[in-house]
Amino acid sequence: MDLERLTSRSKDALRAALTSARDRNHPEASQPHLLRALLDQPEGLTMPLLQRAGANPADVRRRLDAVLDALPAAYGEDPLALALLEGRIGGTVVEVDAGADGASIVVRGASA
Repeated sequence: MDLERLTSRSKDALRAALTSARDRNHPEASQPHLLRALLDQPEGLTMPLLQRAGANPADVRRRLDAVLDALPAAYGEDPLALALLEGRIGGTVVEVDAGADGASIVVRGASA
């Protein structure tokens, strides 16, 4: 996945997911981090979709927070930075290119 092709709201959600993982000392940013970030977007589509599906967004948040709280934490070196260096974030392969024109990040599925 080329991040340049994502909408600004999608990029914001990815940044928020990464920040959430870092704040919780999680070694990886995973799907629960992304879903939590999407739930927190005030003008996003996630909340209306959940409501149309009959889900209670507050319940989804509580359960999602419980999942996030149960994830293992790593302390010491920045665990998310280490995951980026190792090229793994939540089952994906991450390539970071710090070329002359600035850094770019390309995220692909692990099977790619």
